[in-house]
Amino acid sequence: MRKERNLVLLSIKSQKLNVYIQFLAFCVLFVLTACEVSKKEIESMKPFEGPTMKTFELVTNYSDSGMVKIRVSAPLQLEYETGNQEFPDGIQVDFFNEKEENYSRLTAKEAFYDKTKNEYTAQRDVVVENVKNQEILKTEELNWTPSKREIYTDKFVVITTPTEILKGHGLVAAQDFTAYEIKKPTGVFSVPKQ
Repeated sequence: MRKERNLVLLSIKSQKLNVYIQFLAFCVLFVLTACEVSKKEIESMKPFEGPTMKTFELVTNYSDSGMVKIRVSAPLQLEYETGNQEFPDGIQVDFFNEKEENYSRLTAKEAFYDKTKNEYTAQRDVVVENVKNQEILKTEELNWTPSKREIYTDKFVVITTPTEILKGHGLVAAQDFTAYEIKKPTGVFSVPKQ
């Protein structure tokens, strides 16, 4: 009787062990199948192309020997994994002289920064004002290359001075708009003195 009882207990333990092993095998199979589906899903996913960082009320000062030379301000800056930046709500770039006086300002309704070119592109109602010379440049697109310290465009430009209105296509100028050249001038108009 004791042998039979031990055999029955052994049989019950063996059945419990089989159920446990089957349950464990099912769980492992389930996890492996789930991981395989996730792996396929991950492989089919496109990389994130949106901004990796947003900065609100940006103010960046560029200085030389402890003196501010350029100040970039924007309500919103979006930065991407590539290092490119976007300023969808506009940008303002102020240029300062050795006395830290603001003598030139660039504004635009939107702008972009291309890290590979190290170049800013300002678009929509771009205005550059040289306060000292009272000259104003207006265009729809303007590129600024900080390393070359120049601004340029192939678009139509209008420059207003105290005595003239200059029009043309294409421009190359110093970044602070203290000197410039219109590539294809289309007209010079004298401004009457008041």
